[in-house]
Amino acid sequence: MSPEALILGKDIKKMDSYELQHYFMMVIKLWIRKDIPKLMDNLLDRDELLTEEIRRTIARITMSGSILEEIIGELSTRDDEPSELVN
Repeated sequence: MSPEALILGKDIKKMDSYELQHYFMMVIKLWIRKDIPKLMDNLLDRDELLTEEIRRTIARITMSGSILEEIIGELSTRDDEPSELVN
C-alpha cells in the first residue's frame, strides 16, 4: 500500500499532531501534483485568447507548487520525531 493511501485512509480524529502534520502535507502534495497542472491545461485549452499575463500567472502558480512540493519532500524525509506511520 502506498504512503498516500496509508495516511489518507486514517481517521483524522484519531491522529496525533505529528500524524496530522504529515496528513496535511500529503494532501497539499497530492493537490499540487494533480490539480494545478490540470487546471492550467483546462484553462489553456478552453480559451486560446488568454492574455500573456494570465499565462505567466498560471506558470508562477505551477512553479510555486513545484517549489512547495520540494519543501514538503524535504520536511517529510526529516527524522526529527519518530512516527507510528513507519511501523
